[in-house]
Amino acid sequence: MSETARKMLALLFVMLSLFLIMGGLYLPGELLGPAATSALTWAGIVLLLGGNVALALEERD
Repeated sequence: MSETARKMLALLFVMLSLFLIMGGLYLPGELLGPAATSALTWAGIVLLLGGNVALALEERD
């Protein structure tokens, strides 16, 4: 995979994570349930960390 593709993938992870975190924090619990909103929030946090680590590793090279 090229350097540009890796950067785009890392940025895509960061953008997707923001939508997951917003969905987990702002959707009402009655709509999805507390377990689903917690899962959305944690999935967003994991993707955010993963995207940031990927960007940091890519910029270091």
